[in-house]
Amino acid sequence: MSGLQIQNGYVLHRRAYRETSLLIDFFTRDHGRVSGVANGVRRKSKQPIEPFTYTIFSWKERSGLSLITNHEIVQRNDLSGRHLYAGMYVNEIVCRTIPVNDPVSSVFDAYEKVMESLGMLKPIEPSLRVFELSLLQELGYGLTFDVDAKSGSKVKGDCFYLFVPNLGFELADKKSEGSILGSHLLSIASKDFTDRIVRRTAKQILRQAFMPLLGVKPLVSKSFFNTAQNKTLK
Repeated sequence: MSGLQIQNGYVLHRRAYRETSLLIDFFTRDHGRVSGVANGVRRKSKQPIEPFTYTIFSWKERSGLSLITNHEIVQRNDLSGRHLYAGMYVNEIVCRTIPVNDPVSSVFDAYEKVMESLGMLKPIEPSLRVFELSLLQELGYGLTFDVDAKSGSKVKGDCFYLFVPNLGFELADKKSEGSILGSHLLSIASKDFTDRIVRRTAKQILRQAFMPLLGVKPLVSKSFFNTAQNKTLK
């Protein structure tokens, strides 16, 4: 067992472990994702550990699960409604794409920004798209939206392009099914999501871009969101 480490971080996920303990994933600037067991924290006398909570915590690394030795709540970030499900989505893709003990300071900065935005009830789609773009870039799957991947020339606003996974965007001979207007790609490149069509296009592109990272296992947060929408429509 190595020495004690202390860090600030956000609670990404927690689940019951044995009778009184929790398995917890934290997200930190210097250590990336820290995953470990916190013994006895489900007792009523302990501070509850909830997702999105900003904490100071300590842990000891072990050959198996790390041991969370202490935690102190700095700030609770309570989300509700659609913003809660958006936050759950962000936490889930971080857990599924960021390895344990892999420092990703740029993603941590992007995470803080998206959580601040969701907490202030700002529009969800632009906040999520900006975070997804940052995460893909850090993981080595970043997309270049303003350059034709085949010719290397700049994307033209009045032309149409096709998205080729793992490559980028190529000029299409003409407008066809699945083709994307160049001006929409340029808006995504500049992170301008004011246009509804641009938001929808970015969502479709990024959904494909994340497939190699997330695999075929469905996102739990997405099923929660769909269930909530169905209840609202009834």
